[in-house]
Amino acid sequence: MEPIPLRTLTLLLNYERAVSDPRFVGMRLLESTEADPSLPRRLVKSDGIHEHFKGGPDTIEELHCNIFERHDEISTSSSPSPTCLVHPNASQEVQNLTLAKRELIFYQTRAHDQWFKAIGLYRVFFRIVSPGSETQRPNDYVIKFSINGPFLHVVTSTPKATGGAGDSHIMTTGSKDSEEHGVLAFPCPGRKDKQQFVVDMTRMEYGDVGRGTYGENYFWEHWKVT
Repeated sequence: MEPIPLRTLTLLLNYERAVSDPRFVGMRLLESTEADPSLPRRLVKSDGIHEHFKGGPDTIEELHCNIFERHDEISTSSSPSPTCLVHPNASQEVQNLTLAKRELIFYQTRAHDQWFKAIGLYRVFFRIVSPGSETQRPNDYVIKFSINGPFLHVVTSTPKATGGAGDSHIMTTGSKDSEEHGVLAFPCPGRKDKQQFVVDMTRMEYGDVGRGTYGENYFWEHWKVT
């Protein structure tokens, strides 16, 4: 058996992280600005969510909003979908969203405030791998930094686990001038110039700009760490 490449491992772990996110279990997409750009203007008039569209950094250029509602249905598939499933009560515009748009919404919403969990998942995997397996654990460490002056503001709404009808749990990205983020870094084998492989499974929280070089739903890059 050949060792598992880190890129392959990242792809598999990112999928497992996203499909098992408890915030979205049993949820389906009901409304989205990807289907209806006027959605924020309509929601401004709604109690309980309108305040999340007010203010924010002056750098914001785009506002994305995705609303999920519960739809418990027994799945006939053995593998959870890697794209957003659409609620049966969604508009025709939402029903017609392309797979690419639904994948973007899927990873963007499930990456919110999850960088630390993504790193933890990586480390847990290496801890439980058998010492006799072909998977070798590389040395790694966490790089924390701030993302300043965001261009994208994302608001995601899901129903609360408890509460009356209309009660929602709101998640926002890009609502502050500075937000904390973190990545996992691995030393490049044979390099002595402090070059690192940096992996980020949650950068799509900031939209398509967070994709990898070849459109991956995770981000890989060489960094020179000082």
